[in-house]
Amino acid sequence: MILKRRNFQISTGVKETVIGAFFFGSFWNISELISEKIGWFQATLFIKLGIILLFLLFSFLVKQEISLTKSSMKTKLILISIGIIEAGAIAIVNFGLTIGDAILITPIASALSVVTIMMAVIFLKEKVHKLQTFGIITVISGIIVTGF
Repeated sequence: MILKRRNFQISTGVKETVIGAFFFGSFWNISELISEKIGWFQATLFIKLGIILLFLLFSFLVKQEISLTKSSMKTKLILISIGIIEAGAIAIVNFGLTIGDAILITPIASALSVVTIMMAVIFLKEKVHKLQTFGIITVISGIIVTGF
């Protein structure tokens, strides 16, 4: 490839993130269709069950055992909390999709990366560089402009 000959190197995880962003964008559009047809609660339930089944299928296909027996109780509680918070977030966005337009709801829901970055700065003491700050400001500006 041309990029490899010029010693251009993509940071670790960027390729996967771009692919994930594509699927995430597709997810909200499909979620809106499903939420409008069967209701936000049922859509959330089916999405969460589908994700669990896909996770178990993937685990089976790569022959990786899923086990929390060696994990501490604190780790188990954190995992359960994360699951509840994430399911609640999906449910709230699905509800928003049933009463509003996806073109407004989706950019706001996609701001989760900005929220994640801010929480990493506050709780994990991560450092944000100038270019990253510019990106965050651009995302927030885009969300505001989309709302008008």
